[in-house]
Amino acid sequence: MLAVLLLAVVGAVLGLIGGVVTPAHVEIAGSDTRVWLEPGETVDRIGVTGLVTLTRASSRTLAGEPVGVRAVIDFDAAQLVSNGRLNTDVVPAYVAAYSDPEQLVSDVRHELIWHLVRWVVGGAVAVLLVTGAWWWYRRWRRSFDHTHDPDGAARATSRAYRRPERTWTVRIAGALVVVLVVALVPSGRAHLPAPRRVVGNPVLAGTPLADVEVSGLLSPALVAARNYIRTYAGQTDAYYDTLRDRLLARLDTGTVTLPVGTAGQDVASFGFVADRHCNIGMDRVTVALLRRLGVHTLVSAGDDAFSGSFAFESVCTRNLAQQSRRADITDVMVGGNHDSPRTVRDERDQGMKTLEKDVVETDGLRFVGSPDPRTSRYGEGIRPATAAGRTRALDQQAQGIARVACSATAPLIAVAHDPTVGEQVLRDGCGKVTLALDGHTHQQAGPESVPLTGGGEGSQFTGGSAGGAPGEAAVDRTFASSLTVGPLHHDAFVYVVGVDRKSGALVGITEFRFTPDQQISIVQDVG
Repeated sequence: MLAVLLLAVVGAVLGLIGGVVTPAHVEIAGSDTRVWLEPGETVDRIGVTGLVTLTRASSRTLAGEPVGVRAVIDFDAAQLVSNGRLNTDVVPAYVAAYSDPEQLVSDVRHELIWHLVRWVVGGAVAVLLVTGAWWWYRRWRRSFDHTHDPDGAARATSRAYRRPERTWTVRIAGALVVVLVVALVPSGRAHLPAPRRVVGNPVLAGTPLADVEVSGLLSPALVAARNYIRTYAGQTDAYYDTLRDRLLARLDTGTVTLPVGTAGQDVASFGFVADRHCNIGMDRVTVALLRRLGVHTLVSAGDDAFSGSFAFESVCTRNLAQQSRRADITDVMVGGNHDSPRTVRDERDQGMKTLEKDVVETDGLRFVGSPDPRTSRYGEGIRPATAAGRTRALDQQAQGIARVACSATAPLIAVAHDPTVGEQVLRDGCGKVTLALDGHTHQQAGPESVPLTGGGEGSQFTGGSAGGAPGEAAVDRTFASSLTVGPLHHDAFVYVVGVDRKSGALVGITEFRFTPDQQISIVQDVG
């Protein structure tokens, strides 16, 4: 047994070496990023090969030895270029993809750990398998020799003939073990390399890159983006940290309670957002709210992406998915017109539950919905281009959801991006849909009663934008004001909805409104 353990340890060490010399892969802002551990390095480096490299001093150590991290982003610059020119409309959204450094560090750490674990376990298993195969071969060879060459003297001669091979195999294995021990086990007296001197670019003072050394062909372009970096990364991170802390302090007063319903009701509460429009800064606020209230489901009525046009927009949902997973929250998503099939695919890959006409059940609640049939890709406007075409597409969407609802055996909550779809599903859903949640308008409306087929009433509620996108009534509707990256330009909304599990009836809605000046208002029993 001790021999097996020693072999497993040897295999684990070999696997660890393999994990160190090969890169882990993590997605950052839609780009595949290769990440290596660099033993002996006192700096961390991240960059795009041959274009730009950011270097920052690191004090990280492992077993007394310094360890740096090197990351190389496989970036497709075509995402930020239109007709041969830098697309300044898209740059803020891309820079904002890096506005939650805590989450980025968590993603890299998680992937590095699992990368090393896979290699260590794989190395141990591989060595045990190889050793087991060799041991089986030795047994088979002895049996073969004994059967086909019963003369003991002849077998001894045969073994003597193969002895040099065995001797060299043992010597090579021993030499490898010695090399590994010398290379990996720290010496009794540490001889740490002198820390490399990193000189921050003075032009980037006052930004998150203040203590970072910038080199490479595109370093002047990074300097030119100083204001973008300060506003859409540095200020954004601090702004939403403050907003989250103010919310938690408000909740600590104990004045917010979840709907409990009447006697006999089994009430479930879930979070509801709409039209996040890639405001990943609000993710930490939303998740902190639900975690503090003990809510384990978050429903989105769509438009979670910027436009559904660019690969980097995967961060629009990846950031939320990672934070929700750590808080034990299940995300239920439906596509809006600013999302795309790529957005829905990203959501599935990130572990979110997506509504694509099938019923999704979580926490005793059943949701039904489908992606918005319209599209709003960047630079194209909304499609179909005609009002009649859009109306026809939405009518077909509502009919499809209603057909699924009519075959259900329990109450359903319909989630659609456009309010007209939600209302039609309530009317045509055979009385099975008792609540419709939607967005799109960026303006809160309801809850309103809608008569159901066969009698009774359902409820419809339209949420305001969780990303701070302006509604039609907004006074300032400039392009800069319409951006939902960076600090809030308009009010943002997050809701906690209470529903009776048995009947599907709406019990209550609590509204959390966040203003650009970081004020928080809470309205219980909305409507």
